[in-house]
Amino acid sequence: MSDESKTNERQQMATQASYTFSPYFLCHALQSILSYSHSYSHYILQYNLINTFSFQNHCIVGTLDHMEQVIQQSLDEGKKQVILMQKREDILSATLTLIIDEGVEAVTLSKILKRADVGSGTLYNYFSSKEELILVLYTELRQKMSSFVLDGYDPNQSLRLRFENFVQNLIRYCIQHHDEVNFIEHYSYTLHKTHKDDSHLHESEMNDGGFFEAFLALIKDGQNEKIFRPLDQKLVFQLLSGMIFSVTKGAQTGKFDLTDEYIQQVVTACWNAIKE
Repeated sequence: MSDESKTNERQQMATQASYTFSPYFLCHALQSILSYSHSYSHYILQYNLINTFSFQNHCIVGTLDHMEQVIQQSLDEGKKQVILMQKREDILSATLTLIIDEGVEAVTLSKILKRADVGSGTLYNYFSSKEELILVLYTELRQKMSSFVLDGYDPNQSLRLRFENFVQNLIRYCIQHHDEVNFIEHYSYTLHKTHKDDSHLHESEMNDGGFFEAFLALIKDGQNEKIFRPLDQKLVFQLLSGMIFSVTKGAQTGKFDLTDEYIQQVVTACWNAIKE
């Protein structure tokens, strides 16, 4: 037998032999060679490993050939999920752009499909109707805003510091994402006007990533400490958010530059508006 034949035989035996693999090592090794956008493959591989191979002493038992097939399958499934999620994001982004340009009432599913460059089957895979699509957009934008505003928020800090961080972050978000905030503000009004007694509306309003809950807790703490006036907490929210939205809209229209100094003045004005 030639050296080449021996080498091929040894390689074949190696791939067909049974080995033990640490599932954590395999998953992290795969994740290290993937781009961030393909991180879905990491979780799919975990699922496939658990449901495909037998385990021995917390390690996977299998052949190299089979392992290679499972890894490649996980990669392919992960890339497919990335594509599907990107299409979902394209649909939401197209919807927001159309709403900004034309208003909610003028937006149709056909316009969304054309702007997002997707088929109707893809859209209906995620959303059953225009109403559901816009509600999902509204909810996810509010969660995005909540994540920004509450970044670094520490309930153990002093009341004044928490208040300043909260209001400053909200002002900066309104400046950086004014189109999104305008949509949130206007659509919230529409929802409350047309679905006032709808239980689904209440669920949607509470599903905001903790933004409203954190604000109410902040105001409640201030009232308990006799620092803030004993006004209805939801009324306080409307008063302060109205001040902030009005100021940021003024900056957007070029009436003034919202510098750090101006932002601090707005924070102080908000504080003074509700303090005892």
